[in-house]
Amino acid sequence: MSTEKAILERRLSEKLARKSHDIVESIKHIERTGQNLNDFLIPTRSLHFTNNNEVEITWPEPQSLEGTQHFKLHDNAVYQLATRFGINARDLRREASGSEWERKVFADRLNAYTQNVPKKNFLVRTVNDTAKAVLSDKYKRLNTAAIFMAFLTAAQKAGSVLVDANHGELRDFAEVILPRVVEIPTEKNGIVFTVFGAQIRNSDFGASLLELRIFQMNVVCLNGMVSQSMIKEKHLGSRIEETGAITFAQETVEADTKARALMVRDIMDSVYSEENLTRERERIQEASTIELDFQNEVKALPKTGMLQGEVEMLNKALYESDPENGLQGKNTLWKLAQGITHVANEVESADRKRDLQDIASGMMANFVK
Repeated sequence: MSTEKAILERRLSEKLARKSHDIVESIKHIERTGQNLNDFLIPTRSLHFTNNNEVEITWPEPQSLEGTQHFKLHDNAVYQLATRFGINARDLRREASGSEWERKVFADRLNAYTQNVPKKNFLVRTVNDTAKAVLSDKYKRLNTAAIFMAFLTAAQKAGSVLVDANHGELRDFAEVILPRVVEIPTEKNGIVFTVFGAQIRNSDFGASLLELRIFQMNVVCLNGMVSQSMIKEKHLGSRIEETGAITFAQETVEADTKARALMVRDIMDSVYSEENLTRERERIQEASTIELDFQNEVKALPKTGMLQGEVEMLNKALYESDPENGLQGKNTLWKLAQGITHVANEVESADRKRDLQDIASGMMANFVK
């Protein structure tokens, strides 16, 4: 083993140890959300919206002591209601969080829709006193915590360690790596010291797909990037035909979750196959052969979802070209992708970090298959 490689492995181990407390807390948060998550299948005619200092969603519930279920509305649920009713989402969100008269307009408008649109069922997903999602009645009821536990168990069996986890407002992520540094010589960007692993992501609230992807991390700077999708599944199944208000039992959620957890477990067995890892090494090497006009490529990045402030951070990083940030050598596709993932490491939001990793991965996919 080279001296540099040994130093990087020790540095990686130290960094993982420092992050271990935050990772454990994130996993605990994911588990708590799963324990407090409840699903209700409600006909549109039964839904009612009120304004009591803040907008609420209610429906008759014979099993409730008060006879009515009522929950605060999360912004994500407001957005989904706009989508389901074909209303301008920006206007509806403004009304939901606006002044008293705006909130009254919100409630009156949605009450008019529920009583006049064609009859259908909505799946209302709640956590504690808040409705965080209003989903299609075809939405698969999955518990992220159980699926992530299957992922982590299979990863540990394969010799992986948990490198990061995040419980976001709407999306959850977990990333594992095989803690074995791989040296990849490239044509125009020196030697890349990297580790391979897997990232799983899911949203209990309709904000992302259940997805498991190969994960690669530059050991020098901890820039992370995802590539090949092993699972990319929408939460859609067969439509539920019941017409009355239904509260789903925990067993129902567990049945849908168990099938996905088993699929994740089985796919994790193949993540570190020689075929997959060889393909990932070749992608990095090929990306290092493709020189780009950075000025034109960076100018186009806002179209992919990159914010102007993030573009400015990227320009600064590319100009400085610091090897400690994973940036060295000629202006190649690999260097630009590393620049974007460096920006991802600099932003505060864990959700935004993964969004930027996706932008970098998307750019790689445009050139390297």
